[in-house]
Amino acid sequence: MTPSPQRLQGIRGATTVERNDAAEILAATDELLRALIEANELQPDDIVSALFTVTRDLDAAFPARAAEEYGWAHGLTLAEASERTGQDPIAFSLDLLVASRLEVNAVMAVRHPRPIEELGRILSHPRHVGGSDGIFVGSHPHPRGYGTFARFLRRYTREEGFYDWPTAAVHLASGPAELFGFADRGRLAPGSVADVVVVDPDAVSDNATYEDPRALATGIEDVFVRGVQVLAGGALTGAHPGRGLRRTKVNTA
Repeated sequence: MTPSPQRLQGIRGATTVERNDAAEILAATDELLRALIEANELQPDDIVSALFTVTRDLDAAFPARAAEEYGWAHGLTLAEASERTGQDPIAFSLDLLVASRLEVNAVMAVRHPRPIEELGRILSHPRHVGGSDGIFVGSHPHPRGYGTFARFLRRYTREEGFYDWPTAAVHLASGPAELFGFADRGRLAPGSVADVVVVDPDAVSDNATYEDPRALATGIEDVFVRGVQVLAGGALTGAHPGRGLRRTKVNTA
């Protein structure tokens, strides 16, 4: 059955933010996607082929509080999880989205990463600053959440030499602070806030992987926030001195 343009438009309209009932929005979204598949406007085989050819290691990861009945699927690819339920990956994904009330995130592995030499040239550019878009929700998040900065220091500084250690501190600390307008952060200087990360340059390493994304980095044993030690000898102290920050100056660079 091919839905009429008016029918598709009506379904699309039901998904706008003007609707406040989350259950109705979810139902309408599910109906729209299934209608598009039936109308051959959305091809499951093509989409699955694209996903698992380009990013074969697509992970289904979602908060434990949402869709607890899908807890068994944490860390599986959509192809693996849907095979266990006897569904195609798109039908499984739609059911998961509805059951989790859209509280779900996907982890896409980079199947063909750029050469280290190319990445090193980009990351060591003077205008580069360190950062990560890692998402920590779910029991199986992307490993970048736990390993980004330790990888900068291990791979690009100690092993490959794209930075020396003072330059690495600029890229990962004072550079971001300057960019975001935090005038009293990012430097060890009189009058600055004492946010301090103590790094062992010979030992710092990232250990998080797609299989074990919550593995903690090593070689960073002591951390101070606003002068208060929050990590001592690799163990949390229980102190919570941090607070939200506001821009203290406008960056005109």
